[in-house]
Amino acid sequence: MANIIYNSCKSDFIDDSNNNKSSNNKNKFSKKNILQTLLSIKVFYNASASIVGQNKYLKPNAILAGFFQKQTNSYSSQNPQEETILAFLATHKKVLLLTFGSMVSTNAIKTTKKFLSILEEYNIATIIATGAGALEQPKDYDNKNILFVKSLDYDRFLPKIYAIIHHGGAGTTQNSIANGCANMAITHAVDQPIWGTVIYKLGVGPKGTAIYKLTKSKLRKKIFDLYNNKSYKEKATSISQKIKDEYQSDKQELYDFIQQPLPPA
Repeated sequence: MANIIYNSCKSDFIDDSNNNKSSNNKNKFSKKNILQTLLSIKVFYNASASIVGQNKYLKPNAILAGFFQKQTNSYSSQNPQEETILAFLATHKKVLLLTFGSMVSTNAIKTTKKFLSILEEYNIATIIATGAGALEQPKDYDNKNILFVKSLDYDRFLPKIYAIIHHGGAGTTQNSIANGCANMAITHAVDQPIWGTVIYKLGVGPKGTAIYKLTKSKLRKKIFDLYNNKSYKEKATSISQKIKDEYQSDKQELYDFIQQPLPPA
């Protein structure tokens, strides 16, 4: 949406400059002009009311559309580690997933070893997805209870995961709750602390922390709580069902929103 507004304004600016109408350019970038442009564009947020709550501040041009996942009846994987993941899940009944998705880090090995020491201490079966590089596979670790992968398909494997520790991305947070996973966010940037707070307030996991504040003693307590407090999993499962119940009504509401013209600004 921001690109649409920027490109539209930039195009107008160039046209006016070419026509020597620079006196009007200030109006193109005024708060009023930007607000009018925003309100003229339909916006839908891919978020579930069961997770974020109803937002009474949304303008008529915006809608909380619900959380939509891709629907697949069959699965064809390009992941060469798929069979290894399936075998690990078949061997371990209560699996934790650790992933920081698209986050990157210059301290990946140090961070990973911090987690590994605790996971091995508590004997927690864990899949660690290294993603973009915020986590990294070390040379020595307990390969019976720990499986390193580059990535894994959330839609296929999250239903088989007991709990997840992640970076607090909007999609990962909602997808994991929609699949009934207990949650904890170790936030890195941008809006992630907001989602970390959402997780905590929903009761689907302990209060996370920022990656730069992460200490081994703090992490030990939080991982133990996440993995052993059954209420987190129960709450996530309950919300997961509500999200499934929302799906049909949200789909119809979104369809109507797209089809109907916006009211005059």
